[in-house]
Amino acid sequence: MNWNFTDLAKVAALAAAGVGVFRIVLGRPLIRNIINPHRATWLVVAFGFLAGAIGLLRDETQSSNPFAWFTPLQNLVLQERASGPVMIASFALMNSFALAIGVAYSCLRLPKDPSSFRHRADLVKAAQYYTALHGGMDFAAVIRLPSGVGAKPEILATGVNRTEIQPRLDATPHKEPVEVRIQKWYDLAVQLHHEIQRMNALLHKGGQGENRRVLLDVQFGGYLFQYVRPPQAGDDVLFVFGVTVLQQEVTTRQFEEHFELLMQAIRNITAGIERM
Repeated sequence: MNWNFTDLAKVAALAAAGVGVFRIVLGRPLIRNIINPHRATWLVVAFGFLAGAIGLLRDETQSSNPFAWFTPLQNLVLQERASGPVMIASFALMNSFALAIGVAYSCLRLPKDPSSFRHRADLVKAAQYYTALHGGMDFAAVIRLPSGVGAKPEILATGVNRTEIQPRLDATPHKEPVEVRIQKWYDLAVQLHHEIQRMNALLHKGGQGENRRVLLDVQFGGYLFQYVRPPQAGDDVLFVFGVTVLQQEVTTRQFEEHFELLMQAIRNITAGIERM
């Protein structure tokens, strides 16, 4: 049997060129920033390519038998030249499989894009999702604090990495149950807010405004504190507090990466909402 990959090479080159142009025009990583935020949409597109390819092959073979559709596709690699509809069908199949693989990869290897969380009810889901990821954060809380002396903080959302946090706590010199430590973290988050306000009295001397974000790299892990709505923006304060108990998560910056994904999700949720 003689093999001729000329037609197949043409189709592959055309598909690769299309992806290259798409990548240049958008200027962003395709899977992470294009496919991952819109997985369902790209699945529909992949199905559309597949349906178009099937329609062309059915017309070419005049058969509804899927096994019969492989006969004209063989012409891509055999010496006999493939017809135009078969070339187009093979192009559509390549795009369909490429998109399906991209969506599968994003589902298996990448966290959900923050744009997946849009509604107020998603606030708790976002906090729980990004803390439940392997590595990164062990705990996160979204806290609202009304202005005024003695105001009580309101915990809007909490996320805890239940599968990893207790063993990590047990590996530190100060061992204690998760729930006990979580209560201390709630108190610490509010205290950090007040300390940051006192620190701002010094930062004013630099003439660049007040502090919005703090990373504390401690002996066992780290803390991240960031305002969603700073004190100057209204009658209350909204901030996010994240914790990791493992120093490696700070060193590799995965702690910051997961925290930033949560922050982006919260910004999406709170966009256009003056008060939560």
